[in-house]
Amino acid sequence: PDDGARSRTRVADELGFVIARPGGGLQYGTGLAVHADGPAAPLAVVPGDAARLRLNDAGRDDRGHLWTGTMDRRGDAPLGALWRIDPAGHVQQVDDGFTIPNGFAFSRDGGTVY
Repeated sequence: PDDGARSRTRVADELGFVIARPGGGLQYGTGLAVHADGPAAPLAVVPGDAARLRLNDAGRDDRGHLWTGTMDRRGDAPLGALWRIDPAGHVQQVDDGFTIPNGFAFSRDGGTVY
């Protein structure tokens, strides 16, 4: 965080991403769940088979949507999908067929995700 504060959180599954939250703090993805600032109940859970899939990487658009992807835990099958999570925690699948979604970026007009 910008204020230099440090904290430590143990997670129960593979860590897929850590990203700054609008207004401060952090969000992180572990397994298929998105959490904020600690091990409390998740803000959102992406649908899928948690034994086979996990979150991998994330980005945030100018509207405050969190974009993340799921991937096969072995990393060798195109079972992953692209997900958009709005600030209220609503999850929407945008695309599928990904092996390892990674490196989210957005066009200046917000109309394209790379």
